[in-house]
Amino acid sequence: MHQGRLVTQCLRRKRRDHAFGQIQQIDPHRGERDVMMGVLPFFHVFANACVLNRTVLNGGCIAMLPRFNAALTLKTIARTAATTMPGVPTMFQLLMRDRTFAG
Repeated sequence: MHQGRLVTQCLRRKRRDHAFGQIQQIDPHRGERDVMMGVLPFFHVFANACVLNRTVLNGGCIAMLPRFNAALTLKTIARTAATTMPGVPTMFQLLMRDRTFAG
């Protein structure tokens, strides 16, 4: 039950297909090489939408780490040549403060 009504698999597929159609229309890099740096927690809707769903939809790869660590994240970005990394401002501040950051 969702909001007091039964949500069937058919309805879920329709919602998914509609959402994927919207994403495909607005993604300017659709079809390009896509390696996503995944350090956001997947239980949160932001990570699910920005990392998991988008990357799977585009047939890309996710370079995942179990938790955010600035030094390890920078090494992983360099090793995998990650093209995208969604995050929150604090994460980017910590990346820029890391002594291995070449900015």
